Amino acid sequence: MRYLPIVISCILLFSCANTKKNSINDDNQVKADSFFENTTKYNIIGTAFYSTMYCGGAKPPDDIEEFHAKPREMIETTIVFKLKTDTTIFVQTKTDTNGRFETKLPEGIWTLSFCDDFENKNKNAMDILEVTKNCKLFFNSYYGERKVIKNDSNLILHFSLRCNPCDPHIYMRP
Repeated sequence: MRYLPIVISCILLFSCANTKKNSINDDNQVKADSFFENTTKYNIIGTAFYSTMYCGGAKPPDDIEEFHAKPREMIETTIVFKLKTDTTIFVQTKTDTNGRFETKLPEGIWTLSFCDDFENKNKNAMDILEVTKNCKLFFNSYYGERKVIKNDSNLILHFSLRCNPCDPHIYMRP
């Protein structure tokens, strides 16, 4: 049981390691093609945003809290959709310069994460959270899920980015 987080991290690392550099209109990289062969796929078009957490010790002033809560577009970032019932089945899509993305997904509940290419165009968030590209726990964390049952041309994904999980003192903060 104590190895479960390591196993999950390895699966997530593998999915991001095979990221295909694609634009919003390219075909998505898909694992387990046989799963998708005879399945209805729905067009999913949306925008991905992120907000950051305040990672200081004391309660910040209201303007600092508002700054961290403000949604920002996830620019040129690979988003990973994993089938909740079988995490070996996943679809990756890349956002454009406005955080927009387009993909096709079969019906199901899909978990959300993103790859370390987020660091390339979203440097401000990396600096705020004091995260380095080496912190795989940050990039391969679970950031929620979405249920797909029909086409969706206005999906909004909001990633609430946590403080640096690789910081050895993270649990000492209030």
